Amino acid sequence: MIDNLHNFSLRVFQNFSQKFQFRQFRLAYLSLGALVAICVAIGVLSVSARIWNARQNTNGVSTSSPTQEPSRSKRIAVRTTIYPTGFEPEEFNCPAGRVHLYIRNRTGLEDVSVILEKVSGERVHDVRMKDGELDSSQIVNLAPGQYRLREANNSTWVCNINITPPRQ
Repeated sequence: MIDNLHNFSLRVFQNFSQKFQFRQFRLAYLSLGALVAICVAIGVLSVSARIWNARQNTNGVSTSSPTQEPSRSKRIAVRTTIYPTGFEPEEFNCPAGRVHLYIRNRTGLEDVSVILEKVSGERVHDVRMKDGELDSSQIVNLAPGQYRLREANNSTWVCNINITPPRQ
């Protein structure tokens, strides 16, 4: 009888122990799943905020002032993106001077040739992105006037640029 009671107690304890361990593992997996879901949500929100912020700057122009060399003039940073539908933004204004031209290729094409020219047709600068290159960064010195960026092989992909006299 004592052996039966002992065996019964042992089985009850083992059964309880197994259920308790299962609950611990289930709780651990649920906690891990929740943590992963929270991390993914934070990542998605972060990327969405960056995209939204980038879209708010519709003219693609920002100014930067070098901190290392105060004697250097201000440089204007201009960002434009080429999509399969053309440039975005399609037009922007910026002051004359040193312009940091940042072009992002999101066309899906392997080779993209971008020409910076005055409206009169005089070429100022050529940019060739080949072998699937996604970004190009150039510094050009632009005088006041009307310019355009265009893709050499697609006449509808044009970005008009109005360079105003330099800010004082």
